[in-house]
Amino acid sequence: MVKGSWTQGLIEATYALDLARNTRVELNDNHALINNQQFGALYESTSAYTPNNIKVTSPIPNPTQLFGKSAGGIALSTLLKSLKGASTTTPFAFPNAPTVDGSPGLLTR
Repeated sequence: MVKGSWTQGLIEATYALDLARNTRVELNDNHALINNQQFGALYESTSAYTPNNIKVTSPIPNPTQLFGKSAGGIALSTLLKSLKGASTTTPFAFPNAPTVDGSPGLLTR
């Protein structure tokens, strides 16, 4: 997985849904609201998307908008909007979903 990619954003949303279904969890929050693409929901600067978390000064390979949403921020904010006012959640079930060989975790049955 590429840190800060859409894959990471979708995984963060999946984890948030799992926590929402756990009755022992009272509060779920993002580790850092403002940081880089790996940890923050919002970008900390105009050069917050950095390869392997190494700060690059020039040229900026993937410029970001100051306080713009990262992939995780977009995924989590969309999830929060869909959960507003909800009192329960229901997991997705794909009983005949294909598997991906060599990929443990979310992609296997």
